[in-house]
Amino acid sequence: MLKRYIVILLLSILIVVFAIQNADTVVIHLLMFKANASLSFIIILTFFIGALITLVLALQEIRRRNRRISELEDQLKEFNKENSSAEPPPGESLHKQGF
Repeated sequence: MLKRYIVILLLSILIVVFAIQNADTVVIHLLMFKANASLSFIIILTFFIGALITLVLALQEIRRRNRRISELEDQLKEFNKENSSAEPPPGESLHKQGF
């Protein structure tokens, strides 16, 4: 737990140093709009927008994989149910089955 707080503290210090060193105001042009903003603010904002887009795309993939896992688990349950009541193949001894 302490390790996590140390990492958070170091990242926070790094962000503050970055913001101080990149405090210059820049003009942002987007289509017909203009805005003045701090360079560090623009960079940090762009980073968080990219992280948010990545998170949304990753969550979609995680949901898709979880659905596929559920489908496969259902198929496995059905397979086990069908084979648990089946007789052993001819010639297979009880010893091979673990008895």
